[in-house]
Amino acid sequence: MIYPLLPELLSRVGATAISLGLMEGLAELVSAILKVWSGRATDKGSSPKALVVAGYGLSSTARPLMAFATSGPMIIGLRIADRLGKGIRGAPRDAILAGVTPPTERGLAFGVHRAMDNLGAFFGGGVAFILLGAAGLPLDTVVLISVIPGILSTSVAVLFVEKRIPTKVLTTTAAPNTEDRTPNTEDRTPNTDSEDRNPPPETLPREVKTALALFALFALSASADSFLMAHIVKLGLSLKLVPLAWISLQLAKSILNVPGGALADRIGPRRVVGASYAVYGFAYLGFSLVTSAAAFWALLPAYALYYGFGEGAERALLVRLSPTAVRGRTLGFANAIQGACLLPANVGFGFLYLQSPTLAFDVTAAIALFAAVLFFTVVLEPRP
Repeated sequence: MIYPLLPELLSRVGATAISLGLMEGLAELVSAILKVWSGRATDKGSSPKALVVAGYGLSSTARPLMAFATSGPMIIGLRIADRLGKGIRGAPRDAILAGVTPPTERGLAFGVHRAMDNLGAFFGGGVAFILLGAAGLPLDTVVLISVIPGILSTSVAVLFVEKRIPTKVLTTTAAPNTEDRTPNTEDRTPNTDSEDRNPPPETLPREVKTALALFALFALSASADSFLMAHIVKLGLSLKLVPLAWISLQLAKSILNVPGGALADRIGPRRVVGASYAVYGFAYLGFSLVTSAAAFWALLPAYALYYGFGEGAERALLVRLSPTAVRGRTLGFANAIQGACLLPANVGFGFLYLQSPTLAFDVTAAIALFAAVLFFTVVLEPRP
């Protein structure tokens, strides 16, 4: 409900595109730090349910308070608190999903998770559109009403999430994850040296580090989608229609997440992730060329292909590459590295956007396409 309205919340207090980039970048950086901690805590036996509940609870409290913000720093601070909640819950939630899902279906499971997340954004944006447009409610009132789904989501975590991850996920040994590493002749396989296949508990395998490095490179192109909403307004779209544009993007993501995750299981997550990076790059090239709000809006479903195919596949790739004993911290590091890179990505995009929107979109596209080429060249397909 709130995310597509963030640019307007900032602009009404006099903030610029750089402030938007700073807000999103700092929020993701702080979230990244928490993701490392929560991933390690999960591996060491902390209750994943407690972390998930705390994370959803914090976010659900911070977001509605934006209705009372009277300055840019206040909005930025509340956005950071919101992302703190994401940092606390992200790795334990992913570890729970990995622990209860058969290895051959984890791409699908993560795809379903992302589909539900994006479907929530679809309905939330739809509610915001109805409340702002048909009901004519003020922006602050719409922001306050967002406390209701926040309470409901936290209640689901309290009532229905199990207290512990299955024991196959929380192991104190460094034995290789044999359930995840059956032979696969479809593609190249990672190096099988015993040092890499059976690392000590505190060591990430070399193939994981390679994937994380390329995740980081791509993240430098991953500016916040709130910039897209800000730009479509600049091209002439009414504020009341912005949530509608937002939900069209979210619906496309949700529809594509499940087939994207299933495709990762079928042909391997490396191919799917690399292709999603290429789609992202070409979509941003398209954004740089269009000059009308209608044409920009028409590109959003094509841009959603990146999310539909990439989000579940990235997690599935890391789970396949990681021994069970370091899976939680691997997921935490992945989220952390990507989150840390979003600060320069968002501030840089905001700075370039002030110079020229076309330049900002073109530079983003170039980084994403370069990351796609490297991904196909360097990363090896893990065994299922």
